[in-house]
Order: sequence, then structure tokens, then C-alpha cells
Amino acid sequence: MPHDLNTWGFILSVAALVLAVPLGIAAALLTPKVKLWWFLRSLRGTAKELSELLALRDRIRREPLFSATEELLFAQQVRLTLAVHFLAYVVVLAAFYFTKCYRHMPFRELWRLSVDFLFPFALLIGISAFYFGRWGLRRLIASSPEHRRLLEERIRKLLEQLSKQPPDQ
Repeated sequence: MPHDLNTWGFILSVAALVLAVPLGIAAALLTPKVKLWWFLRSLRGTAKELSELLALRDRIRREPLFSATEELLFAQQVRLTLAVHFLAYVVVLAAFYFTKCYRHMPFRELWRLSVDFLFPFALLIGISAFYFGRWGLRRLIASSPEHRRLLEERIRKLLEQLSKQPPDQ
């Protein structure tokens, strides 16, 4: 094995010269196949997304349409539900937290206790937001005229994208 930089530079330059022609030929032969593979993969992804959006649109059309006032009220109701859950968790966990504290508690113990209560608090908030927020968001999307318009626009764009001609072979 050579240990100097000049020898390694020479070896790499000879390898580059020897491999330049075969790699150039391989690139010229494989480029159309890679372009076709990429196009078909993109086309399949677009078709799959379109079929999922069409299924979502059919499911949404069965839901009653909210008026602008109902949409606003429902969105505020979901936010209020999440806020009430947040406050309830704060009160319950604060009650548990303060029962573990004592007078003139050293900062190190107080910090450790705070960290121990942080995970359950974050977990409860996350579960509540996921459960109630997901339900409310699904209902809001299904019944909102604005979201239905955006869905139709997205479907139209995907149909236009699918109707384009394939790339030159």
C-alpha cells in the first residue's frame, strides 16, 4: 500500500480514466429507463393520491354541510373542549405535585419532582388533543364549505397532472 499522496493521486486518476468510458456508456443506456421508471412511479403515486381523495370526497358528501355560523361555532366548541381538558389536567396534576412538595425544599429536589410530573402532563395533553382534536378536525373538514372547495381544487389539479403527456422516450 502506498503511503504518499502523489501515488494515491496517480492511482485515482488512472482509475477515473479507465472507468470514464464504461460509466458514460452505462449512463447513456440507462437514462431513458430511469426516466421511465421515475415517471411511472410518479404516475402511480398521483393515481393513488387521487383515488384516496375521491374516496374522501364521497365520504364527505354524505355529511351535512355547515353554514358559516355553524362552522365557526363548531370550531370554537372544539377549541373550548381542548382548553377545558388542558385546565383540568393542570389542576389535577398541580394537586398531586403540591402534595409532594414541602417547605424550604431544595431546588434540586424541586427540579427533579417537576421533571417527573412533566412526562405525564405532556402525555395527557397529547392524548387529549389527539383524541378530541382529531375528531373535531375530521368533522370540521367534512362539513366545511371551504374545505370542500379546497378538496375539489386539489382533485382538479391531480386530474390535470394525470392528463399530461408522458415524457419523451
